[in-house]
Amino acid sequence: MTLYYVGDEEFTNLTNAKAKMTATGLKGYKVKVYSNGEWIPCGEIKLNGSNRCKIAGERNSNQY
Repeated sequence: MTLYYVGDEEFTNLTNAKAKMTATGLKGYKVKVYSNGEWIPCGEIKLNGSNRCKIAGERNSNQY
């Protein structure tokens, strides 16, 4: 699951997080959360362009 934080609010939808960022002028951050509670920060949310994040050594990766 991916969570998006803008200020002190938590969003599960990127569109809502971007709307809050444009309305308030705050920065937003993206976090990937695994089912066992582990989490990995994926960086800042960009209003323009792609918000994809490649996590090196990701657990579900097929790269050896």
